[in-house]
Amino acid sequence: MAAKLNIAEYLENKTILITGVTGFLGKIFLEKILRAQPNVNKIFLVMRASTGKSVKERMQNDVIGNELFELLKEQYGGNEDGFSSFISEKVSVIEGDVADEDLGIVDGSLLSSLFDQIHAVVNIAATTKFDERYDVALSINTLGTKHVMDFSKKCSKLGMLLHVSTAYVAGERSGIISEEPLRMGEGLNGDTNLDIDSEVQLAMTQLYKLRKDGANKFTEKIAMKKLGIQRAQHYGWPNTYVFTKSMGEMIVGKYRSELPVVIMRPTIITSTIEEPFPGWLEGNRTIDSFLTAYAKGNLSFILGDPNLIMDVIPGDYVVNAMLGIMACHHQTLHVGSDEDDGYIYHVGSSSRNPVTYDILQESAFRYLSLVKAGGKKKMKRIKFCTTKEKFDFQMKLSYKMPLELLHALDVVLFNLLKTKYSKLKKRYNYMMRLAELYRPYTFFNGIFNDKNIGRLLQRTTFSEDEEISFSSSSSSRTKEIDFDVETINWEEYFTTIHIPSVLKHMVN
Repeated sequence: MAAKLNIAEYLENKTILITGVTGFLGKIFLEKILRAQPNVNKIFLVMRASTGKSVKERMQNDVIGNELFELLKEQYGGNEDGFSSFISEKVSVIEGDVADEDLGIVDGSLLSSLFDQIHAVVNIAATTKFDERYDVALSINTLGTKHVMDFSKKCSKLGMLLHVSTAYVAGERSGIISEEPLRMGEGLNGDTNLDIDSEVQLAMTQLYKLRKDGANKFTEKIAMKKLGIQRAQHYGWPNTYVFTKSMGEMIVGKYRSELPVVIMRPTIITSTIEEPFPGWLEGNRTIDSFLTAYAKGNLSFILGDPNLIMDVIPGDYVVNAMLGIMACHHQTLHVGSDEDDGYIYHVGSSSRNPVTYDILQESAFRYLSLVKAGGKKKMKRIKFCTTKEKFDFQMKLSYKMPLELLHALDVVLFNLLKTKYSKLKKRYNYMMRLAELYRPYTFFNGIFNDKNIGRLLQRTTFSEDEEISFSSSSSSRTKEIDFDVETINWEEYFTTIHIPSVLKHMVN
């Protein structure tokens, strides 16, 4: 039997470089390391400056100033000076960009120093918009991965490169989906002529043509978004995000050689379930668009099958799995297996503890019914349209016909109904956009095999001889680092943690 992994011990005295720390998952990951192992040597964060903000300002305002770090501050007695001193000692922010070679780090002496120090690189940087501009998605999700790979190969002490991808590089496959690598140049539709360099050239050529023709920024943006969707669908992927992430994985597979690299493919990531406190959420996660619209009374029906599995996993479980993977694979290539897919991990719930869309819908209905019990308007259950034809009919009945009537009346009444017409049209466009973007997921009929996580669960412990507080609600939280989804009661999680957090976030 393999020896137990001690993750706290693994992190001690390590120097780690992280990309994408300003994102939802990146913040949770950084906070967990700092809270769980204060004796980590150094964490370097590669971050872009934004309009009007330096990287140090972004670090302060967008990362450590976040409520997510409140529990960590409490460990320093709530003392701002003590916390700031700790952060200054352990964390260093570097201005850079994964879209550029050497991660956009222009200081040669700094680069040399990094190459001599770093033990682990964690690449979380990504643009996750389903319909992102093709040029932007390529530069971050695809070429950014190549730049991280090249950088990592120059690190003389490197024992681990963890590349965070997405389970939905599988496209719209059904059945059991194995933890297998994507093959360079192979589309999901059987096309074997996918060439990444040609895709980059195509995007740049289109961008050059648009600018040469004098296209304004809006026209350019729409054209580049359409190009991304077209290229993705041409090769069998539903959207630009998963297509460009897939090409990033192809690059990892082709260039990994002897590099100790692991690809992690999480499914739909939701709010934290335990650490550092239940319900931390930032941004509008995939299923939260539906919950927000439903809570506002703007969603009465959706395109999807309520009986299909909705593969979700809390953000802190993803981060815990990341740490387990890093400890397991440091300076190795496999997790006790000689199979080629030993360096790929699915991290989700469909295999071990599946939950359907109907359970989410029922949880939302019950919770919102209680919240609005004192109000005049009663909640109604969301209606699922299980075919495109049923959805189109419902859209015609609820939106198209009323829009046509309003438009006719507005003409007769000299624009007196213009505001009402515009509001209904906006809601119609939003409903159509939701249906278009999320159809591949509301009809997704696959189950992600996660045998590598199963092996890892058998080996992972946080500490054999000490208890560490992981949650503000528990002063003696277990010895285990928890990412076993079998322990999650989904109805309880949705009703008491996730849905209230989405509504709180919506109000804020």
